[in-house]
Amino acid sequence: MIKTIITHPGGAHKDDFLACSVLLSNHPASIFRRDPTEQELEDPEVAVVDIGHQHDPELNNFDHHLAR
Repeated sequence: MIKTIITHPGGAHKDDFLACSVLLSNHPASIFRRDPTEQELEDPEVAVVDIGHQHDPELNNFDHHLAR
């Protein structure tokens, strides 16, 4: 169960807007626009979208800006 959604601070872009919309359609969660903590990145009840440099669906981390 996703209880919180975190996405990047600042203005919304089409990709994070769509991702948050899809998540909200199945999970009544609060959205926060800020950087995630390490604990949040490790918590599967926190969906981290378009930020965090991790793509790990098991932990609900969905960033397409992967560090290389």
